[in-house]
Amino acid sequence: ILLGSADTLQRTSKLDLALSTIKLAMYVPGTEDIAYGHFLHGQIKLALGDKDGALKAFGRAYLIDKEEDGGLFDDDDTKDTNFLALAKEGAAELQKTTEEHQESE
Repeated sequence: ILLGSADTLQRTSKLDLALSTIKLAMYVPGTEDIAYGHFLHGQIKLALGDKDGALKAFGRAYLIDKEEDGGLFDDDDTKDTNFLALAKEGAAELQKTTEEHQESE
């Protein structure tokens, strides 16, 4: 329900409410593994001008979607090359950070 509410708020340009709602939604057990939740978070962050936050969210969405072979970035609504480019850039940054963290242990 919260993801749907955040989606509706984002589509109606109520971005501050959408951001609060998506953050709350991501605390619901199981939601952290839903690629669309991270994708929506990225859209909201991008619309609010937070490119770094959008990169991280799109990157998480891309990695989860790729792992589950979900096809989120093949859908007509998400096929936008800008979203895909941001997702790949964010995923690369997340993977680099993870590798650096593992090397330092």
